[in-house]
Amino acid sequence: MMIRNFLLSAFVVTGLVACQEETTTGTDVTGTTAPTSVSAETPAGAAAATALTEAAWVEKAHDFGQIPQGEPVTHTFTVKNSGTQPLIISDVKASCGCTATDYTREAIPPGGEGMVQARYNAAAEGVFNKSVTVTYNTSAQREVLALKGTVLPANK
Repeated sequence: MMIRNFLLSAFVVTGLVACQEETTTGTDVTGTTAPTSVSAETPAGAAAATALTEAAWVEKAHDFGQIPQGEPVTHTFTVKNSGTQPLIISDVKASCGCTATDYTREAIPPGGEGMVQARYNAAAEGVFNKSVTVTYNTSAQREVLALKGTVLPANK
């Protein structure tokens, strides 16, 4: 009976110790923090992609003035990475389908420049105000660029 109680106690203690080691991830049994390693599945640039940086735009709005109907116009906005981490533009969205966009898809190094290009199709006559929203890794996370102008009726 005494051996049975001893084995049962040893089994319970072993189970408790095993559970404690599983729930204290990153800490060894002495209570000190164990060093952690980077997973082999983590992409090499993942840390840099999430680091915040700063961006400086040459201009945030462009006025095309008066343009002829049916003749698309394009403007390129220039952005400079004024921070210390790579600037990564992750998305660019136009406010409507009448505006097409393109942008620098590679990481822009500190001190480097990138671009966001907007092309307005000028199909409808009249005044227009369009926006392009840029998403990137700065503290602001987004920047809204503006396009405006007046489409004159086509000569018939």
